[in-house]
Parts: sequence; structure tokens; C-alpha cells
Amino acid sequence: MCIRDSADADPQLPELRDFTLDRHIFSPNRDGIDDRVLMQFYLPKEVAALRVFVQLPEGGELPIAEQERDIPATQVKQMPVPEGSVTPAPLGVTNKNTGGGPAGAAPGVRGGVGVNNVGLLARAFGWVTAVVPDGFYINDGSNLASDGGKTGLKVSTTGLLSGRTIGIPEVGRYVTVTGAIGARQVEGIIYPVIRPRAQSDLLYEQARVSVDTLENLSLIHISEPTRPY
Repeated sequence: MCIRDSADADPQLPELRDFTLDRHIFSPNRDGIDDRVLMQFYLPKEVAALRVFVQLPEGGELPIAEQERDIPATQVKQMPVPEGSVTPAPLGVTNKNTGGGPAGAAPGVRGGVGVNNVGLLARAFGWVTAVVPDGFYINDGSNLASDGGKTGLKVSTTGLLSGRTIGIPEVGRYVTVTGAIGARQVEGIIYPVIRPRAQSDLLYEQARVSVDTLENLSLIHISEPTRPY
């Protein structure tokens, strides 16, 4: 990896944090087996240029395309809407279509199908199947396999703008969630996630189902949840 700062900037090299690879052995021979490696890192300061590449044994370089798949909510700005324009509505997606397949050099999520939709404002729905400290999981009947043996799409309730909090609903509650589709990596596997912006992005139905029912869902849809959780 090569990091170059501008000539009149701080002479101290930028600090590289949280450098990880999703695998340590890969073979970029385009046979479809272990062709890709996902590299993640964080630079606390801006730099003039950044090149990421694999150093070949004979001294050459194999460039790795840069991609930014996760934008912290604290960096999101709400831009003014020009007069007469229409604000885009969130697109409804099923759990299994959240994240999508590969887009160029960007890998898709685990089992992802269809167009890559990471970054899209979307609306997903389902019953709450599990609750964790940083969010919860919902299942619309797609029975999406997630990390830790959980079933459903992860809803992240962290990384919100300052002063905002989101209450986590209980298991068995039916919830509709509006938020930005993202991708997260757990033990080298990329899973989809949806990130609501505020409490008002969660709507729920009064009906609950049992844990046994949650484990045997078929694709069911309860229309028009109307109350914020």
C-alpha cells in the first residue's frame, strides 16, 4: 500500500488503523475460486493520494480498486430539496434481495442476488427474530442466514447522529424499517444490513408471533404498519 501526502502538509506519515484482510491466501487467476481479497483500513486524516496494490514477486504491482461501502451516519448531510422537485421514496425490498450481487470489483453480500443495492434508501419488513446490543434481526419469510446462526436481516441501531436513539423492539414484533442498505463483514463473510436514521424510521404492528412460529415462517406480509415503535 502506498500513501502520499501533499508536499506542504504535515511531514508525519498518516496513521493507518484497523488494517484487516478477509483472507490471507488467495489466487487472483480469475478461475472463480478465491480470486478476491477484501481489505479494510481507516485513515484518521485526509491524504492527497492513496494506492492499494499487491506486490508481485518480480517487483510489479497488481492494483486493487478502492471502494467505500460503509459511510458513518455522522458524516451524512441532509441537502436542501430544490423547489418543485420530489423527494425519492424508499424502495421496498425483501430480506433476500437486500445487498444484492457483485457490482464490478465490489463483491456482493453472502448469497446476494440481483442488482447491488448497497447505499440505497430502502424499506424492509419482518418479524423480530433476535435482539443484540447494537440492533436486531427481522425475517420476512426469506429465512436469510445471518452471522452467529441467526436468521434474518440485521437492523443496526448504532452510528446515529448525535442525540438520536432508537428503541429496540422485542422478539416476535412485526416491524417495518426504513434506512440505508449497507454491508458488514463478520469473520470474512459479507452480510447485508439496514441502517435506520431515527426512531420514526421504525413502524410496527401490534401483533406478535411465538418463537416457534418465527422458526417456520413462509413469506407473509402484513400491510401498512402505522405506529412508530
